Amino acid sequence: MDLRKKTLIILTLLFLSMLGGFLVLSYTTLTSSYQAAEEAAVRDDLIRVHYVLENEVNAIDRIARDWGPWDETYLFVQDQNDAYIQNNLDGVTIQNLGVSFMIFADQEGTILYGKAIDPETGLDTSIPPDLLAGITAAGTLTGFETLDASEKGFLVVDGRIVLIASHPITTSTWDAPPAGALLCGKFIDERELEYLGTLSGSNFTVMPAGSAHLPGKEIILYQQEDTPGRFWIFPENESFVIGTMYIDDVTGTLPLSLQVFQSRDIYHQGRAVYLSFTLFFLLIGIIFISAILLIIDRFILSRIVSMTNWMEQRDTGDPCSPDRILIQGTDEISILATTINDLLAGICESTRQIAASEEKLRLFVENFPGLAYVKNGAGQFVLVSRQFTELAGLPEQSLLGRTHSEVWPGNAWAASTDAADREAQKLEPGRHTYSEYEDTHAGVPAMYGAFRFPIRREGGDDLVGSIVFDITERRREQDALGKARERLSVLETMTMRDIRSHLFTLTAYLELAREQNRDESIMHFLDATADEACHIDRYLMFSRHYQDLGTRPPRWQRVDEVFLFALSHIDTKAITREGSFDRVSLYADPLLERALTILVQRIITHTGSPALLTLSTGETPDGLTLSLTGIRHAGDTFPQERPDSEDTLSLVDYDMVLARDILAITGMTFTEQEGQNAGFTVVITAPRGVYRFTPG
Repeated sequence: MDLRKKTLIILTLLFLSMLGGFLVLSYTTLTSSYQAAEEAAVRDDLIRVHYVLENEVNAIDRIARDWGPWDETYLFVQDQNDAYIQNNLDGVTIQNLGVSFMIFADQEGTILYGKAIDPETGLDTSIPPDLLAGITAAGTLTGFETLDASEKGFLVVDGRIVLIASHPITTSTWDAPPAGALLCGKFIDERELEYLGTLSGSNFTVMPAGSAHLPGKEIILYQQEDTPGRFWIFPENESFVIGTMYIDDVTGTLPLSLQVFQSRDIYHQGRAVYLSFTLFFLLIGIIFISAILLIIDRFILSRIVSMTNWMEQRDTGDPCSPDRILIQGTDEISILATTINDLLAGICESTRQIAASEEKLRLFVENFPGLAYVKNGAGQFVLVSRQFTELAGLPEQSLLGRTHSEVWPGNAWAASTDAADREAQKLEPGRHTYSEYEDTHAGVPAMYGAFRFPIRREGGDDLVGSIVFDITERRREQDALGKARERLSVLETMTMRDIRSHLFTLTAYLELAREQNRDESIMHFLDATADEACHIDRYLMFSRHYQDLGTRPPRWQRVDEVFLFALSHIDTKAITREGSFDRVSLYADPLLERALTILVQRIITHTGSPALLTLSTGETPDGLTLSLTGIRHAGDTFPQERPDSEDTLSLVDYDMVLARDILAITGMTFTEQEGQNAGFTVVITAPRGVYRFTPG
């Protein structure tokens, strides 16, 4: 299988895989979202219908509460007088109240009187015996013992659902014990369902629930003490979805099933959207992959095949044959063909071509500044260097007016470069940014460093410039140097550890010699030897700190925290501290703590354990100053001059060199100021850019 077929098959399979994965992901996302929307719509319908039913029950309950505690009703249940019936219980009154029946019972549950009407005609009708039997069987609708007792809800009578409310009968002033119960209600028939459906805006039904488990998906509805907390949604078919939830009847023993029917408009809309979405992307994908395959075959594969065939058919025995590869264009393949032609021509004219090549190489090396370009505010090239055009493989006019992403479409490096150029354009004049990135050129990994800076123009658009250098070799050298430094550090650490170990053994032997020998002349030499061993140990400690200097990059450090750690290495029990370096951070070597320890020890050496150590800061045009002043006790004098020889550095001098070099890593310095009354002061100066104030 040749290169053309392999490339076409691989690209086609890759595209189909990506398209299939994208469509599967899209189907899952869209289906779940439309399913959630359908569930939310059914849930809202159930809640709305349930509220409507509750409102109807509450309306009937208000009628019972209005008629039950009434003097005339109280007398009626005692004597069943006709005047009450004639004056209050005619059909028009019952119909106006919006109920189907009113039943009066005594405290034993005996039905004293009942009035019922036909809701459609308004004419009197008899109370169904099943309703009376259901009231009696319920047991909770009559015989109230207290005046604040009542019942309301749903009652199942011979398969029919009744909205019912019951209230104890008493006087209007509520000062008599219950004399019976007043029951009001109405049947949920087709007419009532149509009316309630109009109120709720939903198509629903209420029926006794069966014992079987409800089909469909169980979902949390809402959480209240007196309302159900779950509902089930079940697609009945492609046209309707059913939402069901349980409602307890007034007895609490027979659950009712409230079902809402809703058309699946959301579901069908989702399927239509997904189908349109799939067809659209399939069409776009087919067009895209076809165009890509044609472009690759036209501009890459066919030209490579043509060049390969030419090289196979060319007469290799005649290096100066006038035949040349004829491939038009300015891209990499054309450059390759031109390079081959140039190489063939160079074989015939070796001397002239070698001399010309050496001259070109000299000019290239002398004039090569790296890759350079200038962009306008829209991120488009306005100027490019010769090396940049060669890297892009396009003439200068083809690059102008385009961005990195347009020259190298689909390349993540190109997109990040455009973003970095836009950020650099926001910098202040005189500022620049530097970034490094990896790329592969001609199949070889390379590392590049890019400087970006804004170009401000008066009366014109602002520009951004960039210079890119190949830093591959430098990075390799840095990596090699770092590894060599690590090995050297390990060697020095092991050597220093061994020396200190032997030094410790030597000190122990000296101590044993002191104990075994009391000769004053020999003790003098032993003491001197012990002092020298102590000096050697301190010199080794200095060397260990100095070899760590600069091995780790500087970082921002809060001075107040570092200063506290520095004081932890010094006995400061007799020293009072005033002031602080609060909110000041320095960009310094990680050994900043060691430098501050040395400077505080320097103050103590000059003042003889000062009574007061003051800390202060001040900002000047040159930078920030941090002052540490040691004030001695009243009457104290400065210690005498140190007996150090002039031709050798003392231990204190070594420490001061270490402190000065630690601060110098980021351009900081310190000075010493000796006063007659103020004691001894060390002033650290930090230039601008290496300090900042942290919000408190």
